[in-house]
Amino acid sequence: MDKLFPVIEVGSLNKAPFRVKDRERAVHEAVEWGRRLGVDNYEKLVHLLKEKGPDDREIIDWACFYGLRFFESAGLDVIYDGEQRRIEMYEHPLQYIEGFEFRGVVRV
Repeated sequence: MDKLFPVIEVGSLNKAPFRVKDRERAVHEAVEWGRRLGVDNYEKLVHLLKEKGPDDREIIDWACFYGLRFFESAGLDVIYDGEQRRIEMYEHPLQYIEGFEFRGVVRV
């Protein structure tokens, strides 16, 4: 990249709007954002949302794809999935640090 100041995003995206337990709302959000972002074949996601829960691996894969399209559509020079796969930011490193015991996810 030859830009002096490339345009990047700092931080992470919220959980994808279709990763909710309310299936009707999930379908609505998937269609709305699929159209806005120009996501090809978002109908496949709609089908999945009607059959599976918000934490299904395929639905999380779609959340990553929507995150990528979101940043592409914004014109960023560097894109990533917005950490859509992240469960708990401290869980992974704590597995390798002696003296800590991971006791579950805490919502803040």
